[in-house]
Amino acid sequence: ASSIWHPSQAYLSDNLERIQTRAARFIASAYTHDISVTQLKETLELPLLSSRRLNSRLCLLHKFYYNYPYSHTTPLAPPDRVSSRLNHSQCIERIAGKTLAFNTSFFPHAIANWNSLPDNIVVITDPIR
Repeated sequence: ASSIWHPSQAYLSDNLERIQTRAARFIASAYTHDISVTQLKETLELPLLSSRRLNSRLCLLHKFYYNYPYSHTTPLAPPDRVSSRLNHSQCIERIAGKTLAFNTSFFPHAIANWNSLPDNIVVITDPIR
């Protein structure tokens, strides 16, 4: 579900990070407030939830792009014009909507993230997860 849903409002994202902070304290049994939670998360090797959602979103788009079920083509179209200086070889046309809710939904957000990846990453066709 975190691949699809990503809070566009900062306060919702902050609330999720606070839950991870409490979880880190629970995992380490460190309930006193004299311990740095940032160092605790680094010790436990817990990445930020936003970066985990980004990785998950990109993995799901990768699966959709390269392994679209029951078809040899993908519904994701390349853009009409591609600059080899600015874009990579697997660039996807951005999907634009009129509302913030749509523009921050899975496909528009994931495509923007996908198009910002370097070429040596997007050409990998092996399933990631």
